[in-house]
Amino acid sequence: MKVQYIGAACILVEHKGAKVLCDPWLSDRAYYGSWTHPQPLSVSLNDFDDIDFIYISHIYPDHLDVATLMELPRVPILIASYPDMMLKQLLMDFKLNVLEVSAFALGEDFLVGIQAVDDIDSFAVFHGGDKVLLNTNDCLPLTSQRIDFLDHVDFHCVGYAGAGPWPQCFDNYDDEEKKKLAGVKASMFLQASRAAVKKSKARYYMPFAGEYVLQGKFSKLNRFRGIPYIKDVNLGPNTVRLKRMDWWNLETEQVEHSYAHQEVSVPVVGRLYDYEHDEEPEITEEFWDGVVNKWLTSLKNQGQELQQTIKINGMELGRGDSLLEITLDERLLWRLLNKQAHWKGAEIGSHLTFNRTPDIFDRGLHRRFSNFHI
Repeated sequence: MKVQYIGAACILVEHKGAKVLCDPWLSDRAYYGSWTHPQPLSVSLNDFDDIDFIYISHIYPDHLDVATLMELPRVPILIASYPDMMLKQLLMDFKLNVLEVSAFALGEDFLVGIQAVDDIDSFAVFHGGDKVLLNTNDCLPLTSQRIDFLDHVDFHCVGYAGAGPWPQCFDNYDDEEKKKLAGVKASMFLQASRAAVKKSKARYYMPFAGEYVLQGKFSKLNRFRGIPYIKDVNLGPNTVRLKRMDWWNLETEQVEHSYAHQEVSVPVVGRLYDYEHDEEPEITEEFWDGVVNKWLTSLKNQGQELQQTIKINGMELGRGDSLLEITLDERLLWRLLNKQAHWKGAEIGSHLTFNRTPDIFDRGLHRRFSNFHI
């Protein structure tokens, strides 16, 4: 068995001629156009004409890129079995062949086990002969609690960084504070990655599923994201940092080099986001009040009550002792309110600017915004 690093969270696992492509994000955009790859991918879609299966770990667009999937061969797409049908339904909406599996035979002496770790993420364990490859993508630290069943791991593909809007999108910090907090964030995720490889007891481990840059008008935030480059990541003495398109052979425990690597930086300034092609909307007071009342009623029906004052582009909803202000492009807000975009995607894509008083993270509040729409 061997594995090839493509880019981001995308790897190709091969054993005795059977090939599985994992989390293919091969286009140059994600999260409404704000994400792109640090360097152009040294690959074309034609390079994957002979794949047998695709594994999608979760629904986020740097793992599930519909633009890529529509251009790849229509092979079975393997996913975990989740209580929520959202991932399966999205793939089926595009007429793709989806298989929910826990254990599956991929070919001769080649098996995969896929396990959900919550209602979104999953990890995969590939068995090729007597070799074991663990792909935990970026679902840390949840996976670390669930891999005790593995007798041994020969190669562990482990995420090393965390996406999200903190600290780069928070205006209650100045630039120096953002730099310090970015360092804290990077250290926190590296610590979680080291804990994961310690838990798996893998012979070798590869950091991946972390590299991206912001393009367009938010490219100025790149230095505050807290995302180190793979070349600077050390998870321990047996860290393997594959360059794009290189292979790791689990039998020989050696790198197999592919063709020349591109090191040209991607131009990140001047590109428009998806919604920047839209016309400016008119969000009337009546429309806004309707959305707010629907959301507050939904929270009340779930036994929840809004304890914060929230302002979105200056428009207020709820009253409380703490304050969360959110600023964003009105065209994106219109898409969000009309369910043409998702709040979580806008947040991960750094499209939202926050200011909070006091500076306390309320995870539940951010999750509840998923239902703030008509």
